[in-house]
Amino acid sequence: MAKKKKQAVDPQQQQLHDLIELKKMRQAAAEHREMTPDFPPEEEKIVPKTLKQKWDNYWYHYKGLTWGCLIGAVAAVWIVHDVFFAPKPDITLNIATETALSSINPEMEEDAYPYMADYNEDGEIIFSFSETSLGESSDPQMAFANYQKFIAVMAAGTDLLYMLDDTGYDAVLEMSEGESMFIDFSKLYPGLEIADGDKLRIDDLALGKEWKLDRFENQDFYLCLRYLGNSAKDNEKNQQTLESCLDFIHNIISSAYPEWKDKKPVYDPATMNAS
Repeated sequence: MAKKKKQAVDPQQQQLHDLIELKKMRQAAAEHREMTPDFPPEEEKIVPKTLKQKWDNYWYHYKGLTWGCLIGAVAAVWIVHDVFFAPKPDITLNIATETALSSINPEMEEDAYPYMADYNEDGEIIFSFSETSLGESSDPQMAFANYQKFIAVMAAGTDLLYMLDDTGYDAVLEMSEGESMFIDFSKLYPGLEIADGDKLRIDDLALGKEWKLDRFENQDFYLCLRYLGNSAKDNEKNQQTLESCLDFIHNIISSAYPEWKDKKPVYDPATMNAS
């Protein structure tokens, strides 16, 4: 079977056909030019106008930040007040014993007031104490933490007055490699029976009984005063703290030994250290 021959395309007719198609395309484009996409209408932006609306908008977005700023501001004010404006204690006593003495007598501060004065002249008499229990504990980590806390206080050297039992005193000697860190009461009060070198026994004194120290049989409690050498004389703050502690101790002694009331000794940093 013979194949049909492909008819040749007239170039003029092809050109005319192309022009007609182009015109149709242009006409279709013109008819659809004004058509817009069918997008959803844009939501109207709500702008707060009244004071309440503005506050609600602010609180919704910044509530957490506001509370954080308020808490930070209160903490800062509290710290500044505590550091610069809070009343300072006239006497600070560090207690390091086997037994937590404040659990036996919660009124230790009140018992100390009769032996004190307004040493810093701020219009108030304040006795402050911190307590570290060095006795055996069911929690070895807690016992070690208490021991480290007391050693850190001793190493800092900012507090001068301590009340110790044998356990606390031995801990100090261990830290100082056997060298005393306290003044010698037997030199400050020669002949006083309760002055045992750098320890002043207070179990049987009036304050000791008020602190209920006489309840502990076969256990002694001592007041010890940190020896600072010439730094107490050269530093005004150290000098004031030392003089306050010496007066407090003298009042405790003279209440039990009236003969010492008018014989207040003079502390000599060159000779009063225990050696």
